[in-house]
Amino acid sequence: MYTALIVGCGNIAGGFDVSGSESKYAKSHAGAYRKNPNITVVACVDPISKQAETFARHWGINDYYTDLGGIPEDQKFDVVSICSPTSTHFEAVLACVRFRPQVIFIEKPITQSANDSRKLKALCVENGIHLVVNYSRRWDYKIMKLVDDLNDGSDVVIRSIVATYNKGILNNGSHMLDLLWRIVGPMQIEHACLRQGSSQPESDPDIDAMLRTDSGLLVHIISTESKDYSLFELKIVTSIAEITMLDGGLRWSIRCCEPHPEFAGYQKLGNTVFSDGGYLPVMEAAITSIVEQLDSHCFRTGGIDNAIAVQELCESLIRYSHE
Repeated sequence: MYTALIVGCGNIAGGFDVSGSESKYAKSHAGAYRKNPNITVVACVDPISKQAETFARHWGINDYYTDLGGIPEDQKFDVVSICSPTSTHFEAVLACVRFRPQVIFIEKPITQSANDSRKLKALCVENGIHLVVNYSRRWDYKIMKLVDDLNDGSDVVIRSIVATYNKGILNNGSHMLDLLWRIVGPMQIEHACLRQGSSQPESDPDIDAMLRTDSGLLVHIISTESKDYSLFELKIVTSIAEITMLDGGLRWSIRCCEPHPEFAGYQKLGNTVFSDGGYLPVMEAAITSIVEQLDSHCFRTGGIDNAIAVQELCESLIRYSHE
């Protein structure tokens, strides 16, 4: 049985599975750990004592602390989940190295700067710790299949991509950029500007942008106002179909190319066909993947490099839009 420590006792740590609508899938770290028979959370940390105590009591965790320094020196954990605010990530990872975890599962962005994120990567490599960033759609089976289908060597060509997000380029925007990176690879900035009237703070602005891939494909990034409603959607137009991710990945639609019934020799897009997405199981899939890697002692390391590259792109977009 592997052991885990959760740092930060907010929504993504466990709160999403305490309140809100009922779901058969776990939406938090604690919820996903509970549903995996091979790993158990044995301690949690939060600077607010009452919050740490309530969290521990709800999830059946024996030990809770208000700071990482209060954990006994000889305590060891196989996995540490960093669910605290981004501003605390750097110091939290430094403090967790002494526990000699095999994996640190950290919320995005890794730190407040790409430079600090590179430092943490180097520190973890030096100490044999595998740093896994929770860009959750990496574990979405529907997206995995889409990436495979688009890169299977067939004649299908991506003609255009339009991505819509809100709640800041570093927050939800980085999720979108990480997803796009998986689909089309590295992207360079063609143009970027701050969205006027945005309620986002200056440190994490809403940015509209046009990016270009190494193959010359243009990717359009559109931001909206998060005060209105959450929006995270993606439309991919290919040479044979229009594929759309809806509701953050909870649903998908596709319109396939077919002969035009009225104009001979022309093609058109057919009726829209909807299907369920693969987003809801992602937290459980992430923990399952981590446990499988612990079992095999074979860890996938590419994700951290992509996460840092995405953070560098976000910082470049912020600089570009201000300039």
